[in-house]
Amino acid sequence: MIRKTLALTALSVGLVSSIASTKTPDTGDTAFGDADTDADSDSDSDSDSDSDSDTDPTDTGPFFAYTYRGDATFSGTALNGTEDFAIYRFASEVDICVFSYDIDSSAERDDCDGCDWAFTVDASNTTNTVSDKCAELEAAGFEGLTTFSADGDQYNYGYSADYSGYGEVLQYYFEGYGWYAVATAALAGDNFTYDWASSYYYAY
Repeated sequence: MIRKTLALTALSVGLVSSIASTKTPDTGDTAFGDADTDADSDSDSDSDSDSDSDTDPTDTGPFFAYTYRGDATFSGTALNGTEDFAIYRFASEVDICVFSYDIDSSAERDDCDGCDWAFTVDASNTTNTVSDKCAELEAAGFEGLTTFSADGDQYNYGYSADYSGYGEVLQYYFEGYGWYAVATAALAGDNFTYDWASSYYYAY
């Protein structure tokens, strides 16, 4: 089952291989991930002679990202709305596989330090809203895409209006590890939105 994780995966030619399929948050994490303070002493002097606009295995940077985007109504005692699980392709700057589903709070949580509020939410009514490349991605190694459903899944979300000077953030509860700030968020009136890139897929 595809699920929210802090993960790092590598992409070789036509094949996705896992480096850390379930990277767990560590106590040194800062908001939105680790702060890398070391210096990379090597220098890459070669150049990519490919002048076309596609993303080849020799190009640098991430190829894809797993993203979760929410748009919900916060009533003060409940959270109800929708979430999209999307695979975003950096080269073309578009989502190439998207599933949408309802999220509805079933219980409030009071264990999120620094949260203005937090809820357990239930997912239902999954639909495949963009299916252009889902099957191709699964064939390349992104397992479970053609059969993905969030129905019956349960997540724990929190909101902090000002998280340690970072401003508004979405917090997520990782079972066995606790609450972590994972993405920027916005609460405008009763409209709550967030955009969380939870995993990146790189070339190596």
